[in-house]
Order: sequence, then C-alpha cells, then structure tokens
Amino acid sequence: MARAKSSPAKIGQLVSVLTGDLVESTRMTPDQRRRLVGIVDAALSPRRLRRALAGGRVLGRQVFRGDAFQVLLNCPGIGLAAALHIMADLRAREQKLNASIGARIAVGIGAVEYFTGQAVRPGSGRAKRASKDASSGRVGESFHGDGEAFRYSGKSLDQMAKHQFITVCTAWPEVNAELNVGCRFLDGLIVDMSDIQAAALRGVLQGMTQREIAEAEGKSQSAIAQRLRRVNWNAVRVLLDRYAVLVDRPRHRCGSHGGPPA
Repeated sequence: MARAKSSPAKIGQLVSVLTGDLVESTRMTPDQRRRLVGIVDAALSPRRLRRALAGGRVLGRQVFRGDAFQVLLNCPGIGLAAALHIMADLRAREQKLNASIGARIAVGIGAVEYFTGQAVRPGSGRAKRASKDASSGRVGESFHGDGEAFRYSGKSLDQMAKHQFITVCTAWPEVNAELNVGCRFLDGLIVDMSDIQAAALRGVLQGMTQREIAEAEGKSQSAIAQRLRRVNWNAVRVLLDRYAVLVDRPRHRCGSHGGPPA
C-alpha cells in the first residue's frame, strides 16, 4: 500500500494566508486576459517569492476564475512582505501587458485546522508543470484548507473598501489596530506607484542592492535611488520589520525582512 504524503502545514501551526483579486481585470481585452494568466502565475511563483520570504516558504497557491488567488505561507512574519512583493511584481509588468494590473490582498494570520496539499518547491516537477499550465490558461497548485488564517483572510478581502488595497487580520485586536494604520499608509503608496517604481520596490523586497537593481533594469543607480525615495522605501522597511515583531510569536519566527536601506 502506498504511503500517504504528509501535509506541509501541521494542524495548529500558525501561518499566513494571502487572498487577493485583480482590480478591473474585466476591462481587459480577451488577449490581455489570456496573457494575464502567465503574469499572475509568475507573480505567485515560489521561485520569485522566495527571496522576499526571509526564510519562509510557499506551502500552496491557487488561482480562481483567472482574477482571484490565494497563497499559503508557512509562517506569519512574512505575509505583509509577500503581499507587497506580489503587488509590486504585478504592477512592474504593466508595460508588458499594456494595461493596468492592480490587486487587492488581505493577509490572514492564524492557526491551520485542516489542510490537504503539498509544498511547492522552486524548480520541482510540480512547479515546472504549473508554469506549463500557465501557457494553456491553467494556473496554480490545488490545495484545500481551513482555519483562522483562511477565514480572516477571506472575510477581510470581502470587507475591504474600494480605496483599500492591502489589509491584515489576526486574532489580536491591538495588533489589528496598529497594522490598520500601516496598511492605510501602504494604500497611498500603492495607488500612486508607477511600473518603474514597482520594479525598484520588488528588487529591494528581494534583498537586492540598488546597484543590482540598476543592472537588472538597465538604469543608473541614482535613478533607482530616486524611485525608492518616491515609494518611501525606508518607511516601508520599518513597517515590515514592525509587522514581523507584532505577528511572529517566538516559536513560529521566520526572521525579519531586513532589506537594504534606500
């Protein structure tokens, strides 16, 4: 008899669940929506996310209806950085699609009560099959789960106002109150962020230096520094580190973001 494969998420484990949807994707042409599938798949790719996860990993990801998605991460402290990375990655690809690519993401922090699925490893056969599926219009790794993190994330997304783009919900009211202030700051950053600023933000979230980003984008280091100042990276970095302190209980700690200053 074949052995059952173990679940990467243990019952009672504290995790991050990111539930999101794309803004105004229904206004895109059929061709743009077809190409959007591959762009979303790339933004949710464990290979692209892993440098922004500060030692954490993607346990599962899936896309619904082509414009809604969910990502399960193995610890709480990386949720906000991962959400911001996904949003920046999508925005940075707007020129490629010749259309606005906005997203709203709700981060839920809580325990797992039920989960079936397998961890997605970068470069694995499952990850390669997912990339192949993206070209044919199928995206994501199927998983099923329930628990506080799933409920907090889904409900928070449903309750987000039109002008809100990112939010966090936990079981701790005092943490929610403080993070609500930080998320409103991020809302203002996200709504005004250009695709070239998003590319710079994506780079620092991955731990790249300004010189590395400049080389990757074919720009001068001074141009990258200017873009990071416009997205207020130094303040964002402080917020990400504060977030990690607030939601990372010691036994679940993955480490702070610790990105380079602008």
